[in-house]
Amino acid sequence: MGAEPVNNASGADLKRLAFIRSYSDYYFQKGYGLASSVYSTGKSYAPDRFHGSIAAVEQTVSEYGTPLVTAVQDKSDQVLQIVDSKVRQGPASLLTTIAARRLAAWPCAGGPAVGSCS
Repeated sequence: MGAEPVNNASGADLKRLAFIRSYSDYYFQKGYGLASSVYSTGKSYAPDRFHGSIAAVEQTVSEYGTPLVTAVQDKSDQVLQIVDSKVRQGPASLLTTIAARRLAAWPCAGGPAVGSCS
């Protein structure tokens, strides 16, 4: 059914978000197994006259899809590393930053006022 799933972890340790990599690997493997099974079963029911076309489509998808999947996996690992480094600052500092930005967005600089700002 195409390229086998690859654990493309860079080896860098995630301090707070390691569970995301574990869960995503587990569910990716599970989803890949299910999709492979469904595809193989469906392909076996295709009439013989379509087998040549199916093979050509599989080859094309493999040629174009494999580099794309690799690029997405590499980029997702980079994004996960960046987010993990931001989370290392601690949830409290993250919440403080979010709260400060939201308060600054209110028309009255002290937060939501009852009544008018004047």
